Amino acid sequence: MDHVPKAPQWKMQDITIEGFETAKPIALFYRDPLECIQALLHNPIFEGKWDFTARRIYDNPDRQNRLYSEWMTSDGAWAMQVSIHPYVLINASLIPTVHSSPRWNTTRRNTLL
Repeated sequence: MDHVPKAPQWKMQDITIEGFETAKPIALFYRDPLECIQALLHNPIFEGKWDFTARRIYDNPDRQNRLYSEWMTSDGAWAMQVSIHPYVLINASLIPTVHSSPRWNTTRRNTLL
């Protein structure tokens, strides 16, 4: 356990909304998403299990029927990957992330939009 990278620290920020008073201060607790991604990428448990390649998969050589099995096989992943500037492409990869909260299920809310 000593060799497993530590999780990013929690941060707190007080939130005020102009023209709206609350009985108690509103505090936002969060972790920096980039620090979380870095911690995951450096975690040896996940070594060799990452997939950063947007791809199109077909069920036959004629390419009549496209198969969708995960986000990296979607049109969105393909469009995002090809939109990266060619000079940056050498050092750039897509890293799909899901941001969520125990109070608000953002994943579910985003799928309803």
